[in-house]
Amino acid sequence: AGGMVPVIVAQFDPARPRLTWEQPIAAWIAELEAGGYRVDDVVPLHDYWWAPARLIVARPATLARC
Repeated sequence: AGGMVPVIVAQFDPARPRLTWEQPIAAWIAELEAGGYRVDDVVPLHDYWWAPARLIVARPATLARC
């Protein structure tokens, strides 16, 4: 079950724009918070062999929690 995510897209030619970004989930959370978002949840999606996939649920920090 599950599919393979194309993580090598455009990685062979350094002149092409990068289409994928991999970094630890803590770094994504820090970037969202620095950009004015509040992280409400991190949901596990799938444990791939190279790294677990996670969904970050966030909203602008200025919005009240619904």
